[in-house]
Amino acid sequence: MSSYTANVRNEIEKLFAMRKVRLLIGLTALVPIAAGVLLGGLNGQTGVSFIGSGGAAGLPLLMLDLLAVLWLPPVLFMLTADIFAGEKTARTMKLVVTRPIARSAVYASKLTAVAAFCLLLLGEVWLVSWLTELFTGMGSGASALGLMHSLGVYLAAFVPMMVLALIASFVAQWFASGTGAFLFLLFLYLGGKLLPLVYPSSSAWNVFAQTDWYRLWLGSLPSVQHAIALFMFLLAHGIISYAAGWYRFEKQSF
Repeated sequence: MSSYTANVRNEIEKLFAMRKVRLLIGLTALVPIAAGVLLGGLNGQTGVSFIGSGGAAGLPLLMLDLLAVLWLPPVLFMLTADIFAGEKTARTMKLVVTRPIARSAVYASKLTAVAAFCLLLLGEVWLVSWLTELFTGMGSGASALGLMHSLGVYLAAFVPMMVLALIASFVAQWFASGTGAFLFLLFLYLGGKLLPLVYPSSSAWNVFAQTDWYRLWLGSLPSVQHAIALFMFLLAHGIISYAAGWYRFEKQSF
C-alpha cells in the first residue's frame, strides 16, 4: 500500500510538472468567468435572464454541460494518452515498471492520478462558476441547500467521466504515440456522440451517449430503478475497461 501511495503522489507530481496541464487548469477557470461576465452583462442590458439562478441551475449547470461534453473528455483522453502511450514513446515507462512495485499498482496509481485531476477540474469549475454567478448578480437566490445540490450534480458527473478515462486507458496502450492515441480516442468519442443521431436505439448500449448522466439528479429525484440501471451500466463498462486495461498493462513489454 505504501508503494502504491508513493506512486500516486509521483504520478500527480508528474502531471502538475507538465506545462500544458497547468495551462489547462488556468483555462478551465477562465471559461466560467468569461461566460459569467458576458451573460451578466447581457442580463443587465436587456433585462432578460439568459440563465437561471440558484440550485443546480444557472451558470454552474451551463458550465457543467460544456465541461462534460466538449472539454473534460478530450482533456482526459490527452492525459491518458500521455501517461500510457506517451511514456512508452519517451521510454520512461520502463523506468516505472522496473521499480519494486507491482504493475497492477502502477496501473492503479496512474488512474488514481487521472481521477484526482478529473475531480480537481470539476471542483474548480463548480467553485468558479458559483463565485462568478454570485459576483455578477445572477446567483443572489442561491441557498446553501442549492449549492450542495449543485455540488452533488457535479460529483455525479464524475462517474461517466471516469468511465471514459478507463476506456481511454485501455485504448491508449495499443498505440506507440500519444498523439495517435489522442486523435483515435477523440474520433471514437465524436463517433459515439453522433451515432444516436443516426441510430437512436444505439443509446441503449452506447456509453458515450451517457455523459449527461448527472442530469438525472436535476429537479425531482429520478426513478430509483432507472438510476440504478444506468449506474450499473456505467459501472459495468468501467469494470470491463479497467480489467482489460490492467491485463494489457501486465502483458506489455516496454
